[in-house]
Formats: sequence, C-alpha cells, structure tokens
Amino acid sequence: MDALALSEKNRYLYADVDGRTLTSWDTRTGTLRWRSDGSGGSGLAVDSDGRWVATLSGDGTVWLWDARTGDRLADTALPAPDFSWSGTGGTGVQSRLAFSPDGKHLWSTTEDSTSPPNAA
Repeated sequence: MDALALSEKNRYLYADVDGRTLTSWDTRTGTLRWRSDGSGGSGLAVDSDGRWVATLSGDGTVWLWDARTGDRLADTALPAPDFSWSGTGGTGVQSRLAFSPDGKHLWSTTEDSTSPPNAA
C-alpha cells in the first residue's frame, strides 16, 4: 500500500494501493464500502467532516473523491515549488497532503521539506 488514512472517529479506512486503486473500508464491520481505479499513489488525505478524500500522484496531480461513494469529483495539477522559507528555492516533488481543520484548504509538501506547503 502506498498510503493510508482514517476518517474522523476512525470509522472508515482509506487505502491507496500501488497508485492504482483507492478503497474505503468500514472499520467497525471490516467490509469494503467502495473501490475506485486511478487513484495516484503518493499521498492521501481525508477532510475532517468525512466528505472528501484527496489523492496525490507522482506527477503532482491531485484528485478529489467523494468519500461516501468513491466517485472522482475533480483533479488539478499542483504548482512546482519555487520558493522556501530560507530563500534557497524549494526542490523535490509533492509528497504529502493534508486538509485544513475546516476542510476549506488542501496542503501539500515536497519530498525534501525545504519549501512551505502549497495550498490548493
């Protein structure tokens, strides 16, 4: 598995397997809720309300999914980092995702952690 995330209150587990399949499991019953193809592979985040799942591919594309149904809702390419807090220039590919607590922003970081997160 390339990425795992739990929903708030640990009710659902989301798994991105080999960048090809995104699955959702009910942790109380152990049953598969849904499975969707083409997930991305290198990052995974669930918003605090359990409405959306975001996945990140190695090329910086983010996909937004409906957390209840597994339907892909949108995609966007993240900009390559071009600055850092130290002024040395950000490097590396996007590697992690996180939703803001209110679910209105999605943040990403780069592999080498030299640049501040990009908001999408």
